Amino acid sequence: MTAEERKNEYVSLYNEYTDQIFRYFYFRVYERERALELSQEAFIRLWKYVASGKEIEHLKALLYKISHNLAIDESRKKKAYSLDNLMQDGFEIPTNLKDERNDKLDVMAILQEVEGIGERYKEVILLRYVEGMMVKDIAVILEESENVISVRLHRGIKQLSEKFKE
Repeated sequence: MTAEERKNEYVSLYNEYTDQIFRYFYFRVYERERALELSQEAFIRLWKYVASGKEIEHLKALLYKISHNLAIDESRKKKAYSLDNLMQDGFEIPTNLKDERNDKLDVMAILQEVEGIGERYKEVILLRYVEGMMVKDIAVILEESENVISVRLHRGIKQLSEKFKE
């Protein structure tokens, strides 16, 4: 692949995934400005890798792997923020469903409960249901087998449903 082709592929990926990567970080750091900074850092690191000329099989997976590693680094540095504090600051979860008010409450309740489950389950649930990624893609990003990711999704959903029964 020529340098120009790599550049074009990078620009295309940037245009297509900027919002998704921002959301990915936002639901991990809960600060708009910090999520923007981390998004920019992820794309800078991706560009450096692309510009180095190394062969890349799945550019999207590499972008999410870089983002995942940045999120882990960030979580080691930062304290956790609660969903209640975010809502007090005016954060609203976007939704495109019919009964917006009830749906927003449902989504907020679910996200609040997601905060209470294990980190390994939270990660796969957010990637699957907030980012809309397939199990196969999540497996590549987290460097796990598809079976492991499926089991984590199942167990995470089971933990969430048990919390809602309480």
